Amino acid sequence: RGDESRRYEAAKVGLDVTLEKIKYLEAALRAHEAATTASLAAEAEVLLRLEDLARGTPLEAPAAAAAERRAAGRATVEDELLPAHFGPKLVASAQNWAESLASS
Repeated sequence: RGDESRRYEAAKVGLDVTLEKIKYLEAALRAHEAATTASLAAEAEVLLRLEDLARGTPLEAPAAAAAERRAAGRATVEDELLPAHFGPKLVASAQNWAESLASS
């Protein structure tokens, strides 16, 4: 009975440690998401200001070309790269999940 009690207490401690790690990682993830959001907002603001400053100057055409390249790059990532990378993984995961449900 003593060994069983010690294993139970050790498991409780291990669980508590794991839960604290999860809480820490969740807080770190929230902080990272907030920093990323702030960075993207600042970048967008700077780009809008640059486009405003370039309007009516010789820099207007290069600024517009840069904006088009950014839009094309984003479209490539969103429409081609992300679906190509994550689509098959998502389908495979869903299939594995369905198969495991069916077998249980």
